[in-house]
Amino acid sequence: MKQELKKELEDAFAKTKKEFGLTKTFEEYENIFFLYDMAVQDGFVAESFHRQLSSRIVNIFNSWYNHLHSIILPSQGSMVSMTESNMFEDKEKEALTILMNKIIEHIAKNTIVTLTKDVEEQRAFLDDSVDFWNEIKPPLLGMAKQVHAGWNKYTKE
Repeated sequence: MKQELKKELEDAFAKTKKEFGLTKTFEEYENIFFLYDMAVQDGFVAESFHRQLSSRIVNIFNSWYNHLHSIILPSQGSMVSMTESNMFEDKEKEALTILMNKIIEHIAKNTIVTLTKDVEEQRAFLDDSVDFWNEIKPPLLGMAKQVHAGWNKYTKE
């Protein structure tokens, strides 16, 4: 990563942390949401960095939501999603549906922040996203391991 972009990102985070009273560290956000990758992918650090960060967070959670959705309601035209759906029992799918609901509820908080521009709500969304990730990571990891084991089984048959 270009050093100037890296410094710009770290400076923007420090400014945002101070302005919004964030309690989490840059490293905590980086380890979960890959902020350096975001800056490289975007090619810039936004003037309103808190919005760029929020967008990144929403995109990460939305990606997981979509993966879970493809397991719960597989596309009939996708061999991958049909196969992965069959790797889960109905009771497991119910638990994944609850997880999907939690993810969407969390994402919906960002919509409120976007509309109200409330500084405290923005701080809460950003910091809560780190805690929320730590809450949902274990079941996501369990799902990912189950999917991997299922594909591993198919490759050995």
